[in-house]
Amino acid sequence: MLKMYLNIIFFVILVISTSSLGDKINITLIYSSADEQSLNFLKTEWTLKPIDVFEKYINWDLELYTPYTAKPNENGSRDYSFKCDHGEQEVLGNKYHECAKKYYFYKNDELINFTKCYAKNTAVLSADTVKLPDLGLCTNDDNQRNYLKTCVEGRDVINSLVNSTSNIKKLKIEMKMPILFVNGKRFDWNGKFNEFEKNMCQNISSINNLTDICNGAISNIFINIALLLSMLMFHKVMSY
Repeated sequence: MLKMYLNIIFFVILVISTSSLGDKINITLIYSSADEQSLNFLKTEWTLKPIDVFEKYINWDLELYTPYTAKPNENGSRDYSFKCDHGEQEVLGNKYHECAKKYYFYKNDELINFTKCYAKNTAVLSADTVKLPDLGLCTNDDNQRNYLKTCVEGRDVINSLVNSTSNIKKLKIEMKMPILFVNGKRFDWNGKFNEFEKNMCQNISSINNLTDICNGAISNIFINIALLLSMLMFHKVMSY
């Protein structure tokens, strides 16, 4: 009988210890590949706490803003022309970012790593001159590079950028990038590192195993893991 009760207690603690590990917050990032503030965010904030600490607890939705004009063609569809502040290279950069989203679909971590790398190696040289990085810096193999090179020349990426930009316009917001929505609430970054960290911590305050990280203390997640391991060992002993 004692063994049965101990097994029940073990199961309850196991559920409590692991239930919060899958909790995530949702962040939408609206940006452009050569917008200077967007690059500043991607090159700095994404390499600092809390992003590095919380990354696996975030669902990122990356949306490219690429202004366009449309005109009907003889086939009854539309032809689109993009115009970014930094010219054709910024448009091409947006296409690479959008194609990466397609390639790394279901692989959020790999998409974030590519986006970080591509942004880090993008240089805005003047108002209309952008130097994009070699794909070899940010991709692992020839299949990835070939996919991206083919994708940026296709129609699908054009439609994707148009849809993304069209949806952003429906929000009717001031286009001062980068624009972030944290759990549906807009946050204007504007280089405010400390405020962004504070905002992140406030939004994850309901996730028990992350609140202590926000306070700079030892995370409850480690306590949960230690408790889980202890209970597993205890259960093993009791099973004999």
